[in-house]
Amino acid sequence: MQPRLPVETIEHAISFLDGDYPSIAACSLVCRTLLPSCRALFWRDVKAVGPGRRRHDVWLAKLSEPLTSTPEIRAYVRSFS
Repeated sequence: MQPRLPVETIEHAISFLDGDYPSIAACSLVCRTLLPSCRALFWRDVKAVGPGRRRHDVWLAKLSEPLTSTPEIRAYVRSFS
């Protein structure tokens, strides 16, 4: 079902969810039209906070795997730290 509001209006409303990841994830499931806007907010700044120094490399590799293997997501990532 296509939204009745212009996509720009919906994108503007979604931009207010910046940082509210559960709400962004819920909006991404509403319809396919919202998915790119939600992905842009969700994956914009990826910050890795690992479980400890010993397992840091393994954990970071597991986190970066979906980012490197999925071009649909990789396009949205602006920073990875």
